[in-house]
Amino acid sequence: MTLLARIRIVGSLTGAALLVAVNALPASAAPADQPVPPSQVPGGNDSSQVTTLVGVHPAPPAPAPGPPPPASALPPVPDRFKQPIGPFTMFMEVLASAEPSQFGELATPGCVTDSVYKRGMKVVFRFELYDMDNKVRLTSSDGTTAQVTLPDGTTLPAVFLPRGDPSAPIGDAPWTWVTVWHIPPDYALGPVMYTVDVTTPDGRSESITPPSIPGQPVVPGAPLALAGTYPTIIP
Repeated sequence: MTLLARIRIVGSLTGAALLVAVNALPASAAPADQPVPPSQVPGGNDSSQVTTLVGVHPAPPAPAPGPPPPASALPPVPDRFKQPIGPFTMFMEVLASAEPSQFGELATPGCVTDSVYKRGMKVVFRFELYDMDNKVRLTSSDGTTAQVTLPDGTTLPAVFLPRGDPSAPIGDAPWTWVTVWHIPPDYALGPVMYTVDVTTPDGRSESITPPSIPGQPVVPGAPLALAGTYPTIIP
């Protein structure tokens, strides 16, 4: 039986080609009313000292999209997609926190989903869990527990909480499971292939592995052309 984890990874890797110069500089953005010095512009003087998180450049326009291909022209869908989903499935967002980490690093911009993160940043895992056997959302109100487990064995217990304005009625707010991770300054570079572990009061438990792209190895000083959809850690 397969498990389906729908991963919503949007932002700098989904809409445009991304080139990350992997170095030790913090991620930053110049205010809109201040020009960026030539030395801080990719392709300008000393561009090796720039960390480009989101970038586009002129290119020949692509041809207008035509009609979608017929089903007969599409690649065959693997049999695993015909198998039942369960007992649990999930929806996940991984984003950079808008608050400083315990290491004194603040992401710029914050509160945005991404798949490239620098050491020292605060990362938020925000997700929903669905009980496919009983066709209900899983919450902590019935004793269900959930955690994110990192490749090094670190476990991040999640809690089920409302989002949004704290002064708004909590009944009107969207609720999700959430946990945070302060990336250690010496954490291993590369993709973080985590799992989500779920346990329900009736004795069922499962470790859900997101069907994500692992991403490339990270080499300091070398361009990273594609990071994948798992969180990828750079210096």
